[in-house]
Amino acid sequence: MVQSLSPSVSQSVHATVSRDPLVSVIIPNYNHAIYLRRRIESVLAQTFQDFEIIFMDDASTDDSVAVARQWLPSDRTRFLLNEKNTRIPFRQWNTGMAVARGQFVWIAESDDFAAPSFLEKTVRVMRERASVGVVYAQSWMVNERDATLCSLLVHTDDLSSERWRSDFFNKGRSECQDYLCLRNTIPNASACLVRKSVYLEAGMAPVHLRQCGDWLHWINMLLHSDLYYLAEHLNHFRKHERSVRSSMEKSAEELVEVYQVLAFLAERVSLSPEKHERSCHITFQRWRALAGPFKPSASWLRNQLRVYRKARKFDGAITRRITSLNFRFPTTAVPA
Repeated sequence: MVQSLSPSVSQSVHATVSRDPLVSVIIPNYNHAIYLRRRIESVLAQTFQDFEIIFMDDASTDDSVAVARQWLPSDRTRFLLNEKNTRIPFRQWNTGMAVARGQFVWIAESDDFAAPSFLEKTVRVMRERASVGVVYAQSWMVNERDATLCSLLVHTDDLSSERWRSDFFNKGRSECQDYLCLRNTIPNASACLVRKSVYLEAGMAPVHLRQCGDWLHWINMLLHSDLYYLAEHLNHFRKHERSVRSSMEKSAEELVEVYQVLAFLAERVSLSPEKHERSCHITFQRWRALAGPFKPSASWLRNQLRVYRKARKFDGAITRRITSLNFRFPTTAVPA
């Protein structure tokens, strides 16, 4: 069911066209004025031009809206401006999707940018393969000054050193069973083109998860459709200081959500014992890395116990893993 716009959203429509565009480009933004011109230029430079633009601002405190109005063409742009910050990016996705007129939707995050052929190549896949609900391309990671840091192949090389170096098609359920059960292998929404009908059929993006809502939504979409991957680096994902999740509280929140997603997936697809164990191992290693050294403080203990309670619902051997590695906190204090 398509959700109605929030009362806090004011909408200004700058143009009416006689037919719907094939693609809707949603640009969700919050305080990214310094990156917006680069993002907008990369959208307008696309070799495929049958698109509308929906610019969404989540009550920015910088001059984002002024920059957007300066660089976005008025004849193909709609502005959806929140009066109050929602604090949940996936709520913005859903609001934009509800008003998008295109069959295909590109959620072009405001601090990223794309190669000129991104839409041309992803739209071609969508047109040729009706079962595909998500097509995504490989990404470069760049810094605040647009300098390339690395390929996001580093995100998946430990899962397979060869798979993501070539284009591939996969049945959605198989992708969930074999790879999305290990981590979010679709790490950047800006690299994706999605089929709007599948997005809506999957139930819109979940707004109860602040950090892993995209991962859960890819799973939901791929339980209703198939996946196509383009190995060419057509997207630039920006890493900057404000995007780094470093606090203990945020690390615990992320891990709680990771275990929630894994438990959700395990209830809907059959994981082989080997795949389930690999997922448990990978996730526990991430927990160890994010938890850091043992800190005998009430806040550290409280955060680790939060994660432990969620972990037990997916990983039946979690207590053994903790004990064997002397990952110290009193699990016996947690109610059964």
